[in-house]
Amino acid sequence: LRQSNVVGSLTLAELAATGRPKPLHHISSIAVFNEVGITAMGEDDPLAHVDRLVAGYDQTKWAAEVALRRARDHGLIVTALRPGGIGGHTRTGAYNPQDLSSGLLSAFGRFRTVPAFSHLNAAPVDWVSRVAVGVVCEPDAWGYDYNLTGVPNTLDDVVRDMALGGMHVRVQDWDEWRTHALARLEAEPVPELAFLTRVLQSPTALRLCEATLKGPAATAERTAALVEALGLRPAARYDAQAQLRTFERLAQDGLARLPHKDDQPYLWFSETTEGGVGPVGAPADTPCSMALTLSLASMYQLVKERRVDVTGELTCAAVHPEPLVVEHGDVWIRPEEGIPQRHGMRHRLLTYRLALRDAEGGRWWLEGHKYA
Repeated sequence: LRQSNVVGSLTLAELAATGRPKPLHHISSIAVFNEVGITAMGEDDPLAHVDRLVAGYDQTKWAAEVALRRARDHGLIVTALRPGGIGGHTRTGAYNPQDLSSGLLSAFGRFRTVPAFSHLNAAPVDWVSRVAVGVVCEPDAWGYDYNLTGVPNTLDDVVRDMALGGMHVRVQDWDEWRTHALARLEAEPVPELAFLTRVLQSPTALRLCEATLKGPAATAERTAALVEALGLRPAARYDAQAQLRTFERLAQDGLARLPHKDDQPYLWFSETTEGGVGPVGAPADTPCSMALTLSLASMYQLVKERRVDVTGELTCAAVHPEPLVVEHGDVWIRPEEGIPQRHGMRHRLLTYRLALRDAEGGRWWLEGHKYA
């Protein structure tokens, strides 16, 4: 990394200083603060002590930024841009499959556990790139340091977001979480997460993770002021909604796992319906009732599929002399986008399909619709 991160940066600085001085825009990293125990990560705060940086990436980013600061002190226009964790694109879901942020997000969702951390300084790639371009294209912004870290996530933020997505997670201390994650990766190998296994087994990487997870929230007042002045979209927390497309892509590519109907429900409620049924054209004089439990594995399920899971019991002598168990079933909400039937005003609100079982093990099914 020395050749690319340090020597490469110094070569560009030499080019910028040769002949007519030229401005230099340097993509640094919030990793220049990755010292265990550091108390502040502001845009003008002192960097970490280099002898306390354990990873080669952090050390080389630190060396490059310090060298370029000295060049700036001698008159060269140097702008340093420091992204933190770079999350997936909020609209397309595009992400870096070998990035630690992608690996951790996948592990959180797959194993339903998270390590206790202070803050996660991460922002989506579309916001980071847009702000970086804004800085480069605004001469009045040159010559300063910018933290492109967005709005930090707290542990409570992440736990709440995952619960909203139907993923109830346990919080563990770092050593316990690492042991649990490695055990799960060994018992249920995920080729796409092999890089995360290597990270969790590396002493150097472990110290890097510890510094990252225990670090303070990065602050970015200068960046926020510039974003406002340029009329760009302000930083927002990289929350469940912003991560949705990325999480779908992670699951599609085998890294993450979306909520499933067999998971512990995120939300459930009971519903009892009573009425009468009869043959078409005849009185509906046979009593019929359903005692159902409707549940959602996640808000993702409701928004994406508009589907509710159903279990319970159906009691109707016209169908079967004994009550039938609803083993499983689905209710689709507004299955036809609420569009009325042709040449009519009736709107289909619900479609339900239930799989039933009698006491002898016989199988039945029931399908119906609710209109308004």
